[in-house]
Amino acid sequence: MDVGEDEWKSQRASTAYSRWLGEELRQLRGARKPAAIAARLGWSISRLAKLENGSRGTADVELGALLGLYGADAATRERLVRMSRDPRPDGFVCVHADRPADDVLPLVLHERLAVAISHYSPLVVPAPLQSEDYARAVLAGRRQAGAPEATLTARIDRRSRVEGTPAEFFVDEWTLTPRGHDPGVLADQVMYLRLVANAPTTSVRVVPAGSAVAPAVDHPFSIFTLERPLRSVVCVEMHAVTGFVERDSGVETYARLRDLLAGAALSPEGSRRFLEEVSDWYERGGTTPWPGAAVLGRPAA
Repeated sequence: MDVGEDEWKSQRASTAYSRWLGEELRQLRGARKPAAIAARLGWSISRLAKLENGSRGTADVELGALLGLYGADAATRERLVRMSRDPRPDGFVCVHADRPADDVLPLVLHERLAVAISHYSPLVVPAPLQSEDYARAVLAGRRQAGAPEATLTARIDRRSRVEGTPAEFFVDEWTLTPRGHDPGVLADQVMYLRLVANAPTTSVRVVPAGSAVAPAVDHPFSIFTLERPLRSVVCVEMHAVTGFVERDSGVETYARLRDLLAGAALSPEGSRRFLEEVSDWYERGGTTPWPGAAVLGRPAA
């Protein structure tokens, strides 16, 4: 039995964790036709669809049969069967050694699924808004494992994933000052932020230096708003682990932090003016006083 496009994409009962499992299964299927796979197993195509979008589970033996059909190795079979036993509705932690989180599958998946994104990063320009030279400098400073160019590519790919999605990025003013990075790299980064800030779906909000709010938020986080009835998911990025929070109380905690940042930040219009001033400041060689964000008007209410 075949199903329509709407049923294929249905995610009514999924969690962030079960969607991760479903995406792994979809990638293992590759170019194989869903109808052919379902027929081989004696399943309906709807059953396979719901397994891939994370909205249903299955018995170990049935999942094992599917993975055997895909030719998955023993380690992969054991890991995915273990994942299927526990949908973890409140959240989970993904360990990724000491490489950045940029290509961690649950993050990639939810950046693509999001219908709206809020992001804050306290120490550097938000990863999805980094220019290539700035990203290269940041990643080199962290001495990440893996091939440098592959790591850089994963960072730059985040720009295309969020492009077109309504997104609000909070940028600390001090990350744009010439501290620890080549002024030429920062000049290029600020110019890129100017371009992004004028995109119709992207809001860049500058948090003025000295704000009492910024020190209280000491790690990067993203809030992914998903299409209803899916719950919002918070992603908290660290060096070696990335956490995904789905429990309502946890998401609400980060929503309050986002609201505090929004209250301290310049408006989108004020942020654009500030970025223009900073871009001009770098063009002049940085010989005049720094154009502080606070002088461009009161923070947005």
